[in-house]
Amino acid sequence: MILIAIAKNAEFVTNVKLEQFFWILSIGLVSINILMFYFMQSIGKRGYLLKERALLELETRNQMHLYETITEKMQEQRKISHEYKNQLTCIQALCKTKEYDKLTQYVDRISEDVLHDLDYIDTNHVLINSVLNVKYQEAMENDILFICKINDLSQLTMDASEIVVLLSNLLNNAIEACKKCNGKRFLKLKCVYEAGDFILSVRNSYDGKLNIVGEQLHTTKKKNRESHGIGLKNVQQIIKKNEGYYVMNYTDTEFYISIIIPQGTHK
Repeated sequence: MILIAIAKNAEFVTNVKLEQFFWILSIGLVSINILMFYFMQSIGKRGYLLKERALLELETRNQMHLYETITEKMQEQRKISHEYKNQLTCIQALCKTKEYDKLTQYVDRISEDVLHDLDYIDTNHVLINSVLNVKYQEAMENDILFICKINDLSQLTMDASEIVVLLSNLLNNAIEACKKCNGKRFLKLKCVYEAGDFILSVRNSYDGKLNIVGEQLHTTKKKNRESHGIGLKNVQQIIKKNEGYYVMNYTDTEFYISIIIPQGTHK
């Protein structure tokens, strides 16, 4: 507005010094506007980067929590394995004394503990086993039918931490969605190595509520809107880095995502 006012009244300025002052003022205002533009742009970019860093740190903390859970499970299993020797000794003693009623009661009691802590899934990949068994146990505790198709994954060449990110994010999202279902709860997982490709697909029930903006899937949680989409964003980055591809689809009751990532020399 000041520049327009100066331009309109420039013809009435006869004093040379005043005219120079107006020119200096005009150039100064233009320069200030340009500087302010870049300054605001810089602040906006910095704010975006800070938010992105905060979300990534949140995701890292979530992954660390998963690792801690896995570690605790492994320690529990080691502790249980040490107790097996004593349990077998007790069974042997009851057999020798022919106390079969007590033997039956004892075997029934320890069988429940063994089955609860048993690793149901074995892919010949330690980290994948840990994640899948932890999530399988979580699904059972929440009355979610967990159906999986697996094979030998020992030949995978992907970074192990990236595999954990893929599995934990997809299974966390699937279990969280199933928890919101009032009716049938199910989670179908395919995690296989076929023809040089790592194939990972998840199909799960959900309550029919999705928050999709463009190609981004956002959370429907009111308490977690700041971190919406960060999990799937990490998944997409890993897929792109490993030259893979994915498809997502959904109906009113089911959500589906499938990922294919070439491995080793097959890329």
